[in-house]
Amino acid sequence: MYDVVPSSKPVNVTHAGSVVIAEPFQVMGFSVSGRVVDRSGNGIEGAAISVDGVHKTTTDKDGTYKLDQIQSGKYAIKASKPHVFFHPLKSVSVVPSTGSLPDIVVTTYHVCGVVNSGEPVKTRSVALTASSGQSLTSTTTDADGHYCFEVAPGAYTVCYVFSPVLFASPKPTAYVLCISFCDENKNRSPLS
Repeated sequence: MYDVVPSSKPVNVTHAGSVVIAEPFQVMGFSVSGRVVDRSGNGIEGAAISVDGVHKTTTDKDGTYKLDQIQSGKYAIKASKPHVFFHPLKSVSVVPSTGSLPDIVVTTYHVCGVVNSGEPVKTRSVALTASSGQSLTSTTTDADGHYCFEVAPGAYTVCYVFSPVLFASPKPTAYVLCISFCDENKNRSPLS
């Protein structure tokens, strides 16, 4: 769809003669649309869309966005939403016949939490393991006890690793507290 200014011009034709419209219609660009989706094709609502680093619009409830007054060319189109990460469209060619852009697809999500025992627990270790038990990564909490992992949809276990403690034995012992989570509904995004 082309973006034309003005979109219309009133004309009054009488028996007195012809009418010439002095102001020309200017094609200011055209409109294209696209979708932001999870790996199952479900739309992601509320994702901010930027074109060449400039915010242009936000996705609606089914993940659709529309870009107005676009000129022919190549653009970098990115989606952003807190705790959700997307594969951007890099150097996508856009012409008036484009109509729909390729989908922007979620790649990973944040799994975040806090370690707190009445007061924030500063710089403690938190580990992430796969459902198979394979150790994937670890991180430390920030000054307020918060942590985040960036993960693909799937089943994981998050473990808080207690500091070594001395008991009757002279060797320190590390204790681990784990919480399992998974994307039980494969048709929905883990975060919305």
